[in-house]
Amino acid sequence: MDNNNGRFGIGFFVGILLGAAAGLFFAPQTGEETRKKLQETVEDVKTQLNKITDKLKQETNQVIEKGKDYLDEKIEFGKKAFDIDKNENETNQ
Repeated sequence: MDNNNGRFGIGFFVGILLGAAAGLFFAPQTGEETRKKLQETVEDVKTQLNKITDKLKQETNQVIEKGKDYLDEKIEFGKKAFDIDKNENETNQ
């Protein structure tokens, strides 16, 4: 994941938390209403966290697959180079 995207996601999440907390504690309402809004906010935060973790998992898997593909290419290149060198040594003897 791009570093700026990661920072944005963290900043976005922190902003959600701070905004929700400010809205809950500065709004004139009963304790029951506050608890209900707090529960709704917690659910919203959980949903956002799930979205962020799903995106991180997806991006991590993409990076892993790219790494595997890169290693496979290098291994294949090494095998070909070894075979060429082996064949040259056999014909020189």
